[in-house]
Amino acid sequence: MKNFKLLPVTAIVLAMASGVSQAKTYGAGNTSYTDNGKISDGVELIKSEYDIHGNGNTWQTHFKFEGFTHKRFNILEKRTDVLRTDTDALKESASQIEVNKTKIAEMDQQMGAFTDKIATENLGKDVERNEKDILKNETLITGVNTDLREIRTDLRGLHRIEAGMDSFQDSIEDMQSDIDKIPALAKPDNVVTEGSGSELTLKRCPNTLEVTWDICTYQVGDNGPAGGIVIFATEDGKHGQELSFKQPSSTFGCEGVAIPTTISDYFGAGSTQAIANTNCEGGSLANKALRYVTHVRHEWYIPSIAQLQSIHDHLGDIGLHIDEIYWSSTLVAENNDVSWAFDFMSNTPVQRNRSDTASVRFVRNF
Repeated sequence: MKNFKLLPVTAIVLAMASGVSQAKTYGAGNTSYTDNGKISDGVELIKSEYDIHGNGNTWQTHFKFEGFTHKRFNILEKRTDVLRTDTDALKESASQIEVNKTKIAEMDQQMGAFTDKIATENLGKDVERNEKDILKNETLITGVNTDLREIRTDLRGLHRIEAGMDSFQDSIEDMQSDIDKIPALAKPDNVVTEGSGSELTLKRCPNTLEVTWDICTYQVGDNGPAGGIVIFATEDGKHGQELSFKQPSSTFGCEGVAIPTTISDYFGAGSTQAIANTNCEGGSLANKALRYVTHVRHEWYIPSIAQLQSIHDHLGDIGLHIDEIYWSSTLVAENNDVSWAFDFMSNTPVQRNRSDTASVRFVRNF
């Protein structure tokens, strides 16, 4: 136990009436104190008790109240009123705090809703702006595509113009070449005229496409003057024979009719004319030959057996492939119902009834 001086540290018990009540207070030193001041006058000490507590020395003193109002009670009552007032104020503050909390919560909720609304409105505005931007970009892209199409069209036009310019340039060069040849096209003094009179014709040869004065020359396999295929040409190339393209198959005609002609006609021109002159009923193949015209040229006839044999022997040089049976103008002696034809497949002459159908090609001399 601690060493200390036993001083009358007073615990006051004050009576509110004629009886005695007790109260405690703590103090130290030579003077007894209540918690609000010294002991008031008119209090008679009854007894003093010493009480030891775990927190120090404590005395409990009993007094008798003689009818005076003790200052302690006035102070305590005032303090109690203050405490009650403070308590009420605290309660009211606590209540107000709860109200404020509720208001703050509502404000937070309103603020959150307002924030969401603003965010939504801003998002809507952003979306609207983006949509407008997209429409603008789409319009720009459409315009660019239109421009590209126009540029492609212009480029194609330029290419066509360039091609036309190249063709025009070629034409100019050809014209210049023809102009350069004009002196050479002057009628030569030693030219031999063909046909009646002494007139010459400036023409373009069908095989070489060169312009000349009636002096075209040909070789076997060339295109002839009347558009046929040259099957024979003289050494100088100025004369020869040309074979027509294949004609529709036909009968020979003149069945049972005697035809006065020279059977040994090598070229067939005389036989064709003799057959046509017979004026057979229903016409004849010879009439078709004499009416055949190409490149404003006629004089076509049915080839003889000898000519067809020669054509067969030179198919490679001519550049043809023939494997059918073709009519010839050669007649069969003392038989008015048949005529000679040539089988290109077997390379042999054959007799066919004039009413039979066979392939047809005509020949022309030039």
